[in-house]
Amino acid sequence: MHIEDKVLPAHDASDGVTRVIYESKDESTSKTFDALDWLFQLVIHIRNKGEEMVCYYGYYSNKPRGLRKKYGTDNQVPASIDSDTCANNAKLYFASIQ
Repeated sequence: MHIEDKVLPAHDASDGVTRVIYESKDESTSKTFDALDWLFQLVIHIRNKGEEMVCYYGYYSNKPRGLRKKYGTDNQVPASIDSDTCANNAKLYFASIQ
């Protein structure tokens, strides 16, 4: 959910259940919730007292994610390094500098 998204009350409550219509900013997504379900979806994003917000750094931070999305590389899996290869290279490096 984003601030730019729209939340509209549904006017056709013929069965007596109040509903809320959620529309995304670009109007590509529209979903109807019962009012209590909507409140639940909203309050699950509120942190508990004293709970810290998780910040993302490096690969998962906002700028790199935005750049990957901009250049269309967001769905690519990052390359992983074999731990044995990394350990062997580290040993060779430290042996060469001693």
